[in-house]
Amino acid sequence: MLATGVTDDHLIWMVNQLSGLDIGREKTIHILEAMAVVAKNSGSLDQIGSNQEVKAKIIAAVDAARVMGRNWTEEITSFVNVSKGAFSLKDIYHELHVIEKADKKIVRTTMSRLVLKDKIENIGNRDGIYRKVEDELEKIDYMNAPTDNVDLMLPLGLNKLVNLYPGNIVVIAGEKESGKTAFMLNTVMLNMHNHKINYFSSEMGDTELKIRLQEFYEYHEVPIESWAKNCNFYMRSRNFSNVTKPDQINIFDFMELNSSEEYVSAGQYIRDIWDKLNATGLAIIALQKDKGKDVARGGSPTMEKARLYVSLNHGEAKIIAGKNHAVRGINPRGMTKEYKVVSGCKFISNGDWAK
Repeated sequence: MLATGVTDDHLIWMVNQLSGLDIGREKTIHILEAMAVVAKNSGSLDQIGSNQEVKAKIIAAVDAARVMGRNWTEEITSFVNVSKGAFSLKDIYHELHVIEKADKKIVRTTMSRLVLKDKIENIGNRDGIYRKVEDELEKIDYMNAPTDNVDLMLPLGLNKLVNLYPGNIVVIAGEKESGKTAFMLNTVMLNMHNHKINYFSSEMGDTELKIRLQEFYEYHEVPIESWAKNCNFYMRSRNFSNVTKPDQINIFDFMELNSSEEYVSAGQYIRDIWDKLNATGLAIIALQKDKGKDVARGGSPTMEKARLYVSLNHGEAKIIAGKNHAVRGINPRGMTKEYKVVSGCKFISNGDWAK
């Protein structure tokens, strides 16, 4: 109940009682005004002053309680610390459930202070778009770094042209039905006795996978039991970085990009996988590409982290990028090789790699 002589303490106490209902600033004010009117009419509230004075006092108490009730700097800093890439004031309003104008003003003021403290920075010419300042450095310990490449066999003899090292990314960009899955499964077959391999499939279920692996016995005499012993197969079509095994071989078949927004984000998705790899892990990522194009959907950003980037057309493979040359003096970039795939499991080369 509102007591005789409305004080700030009384109002703040009432606001705190109402805050648990999560009804917002305006509804809280209306409820307190209604309670004041009822108390005045019943004679239990004396010396209340004019309605305008009561409303002003209620508004002041509600705003004071809202400011006191939330640690805006702590909440916003926590949001910033877990954010990736660019974010906007609207993102903060949504994530922190900021509705009232007074609260939005507090958020904007807090953001301005974080900019001055070099915790965040504005992006571009638009107001209200930020990113976290990442000023932590990881020193490159090249003196103690190993120089051995990863002993990884690849279909079509690609490993004879390009060396791969721990933490590397390989991208296989292929047209539909050009042999992407055959390339990935052959990579498993060639390496599963020497490496821990995790295969993430976006399309094949258990029955289709079993039938596919049975073909390998006919053409390569690989018993299906040996796959189960040496490779873990999972269903997965997105958020690959969340399941990347940092110290193992990760094969993603394939990274689906189904919208213009995902095309733009493709480079970042690959970067997120790269960030998860450590000194022994490696990732091979299959991407869909359009006919006649060298680069996958998502464009040139899909190339940025790849140490080996191969384009598969129907019957022709092309090395778009090969950063670490296996043979001194021979740059494999632009080399092509004809091939065909039999029963989705056997690669047959036609000639050598050549420009």
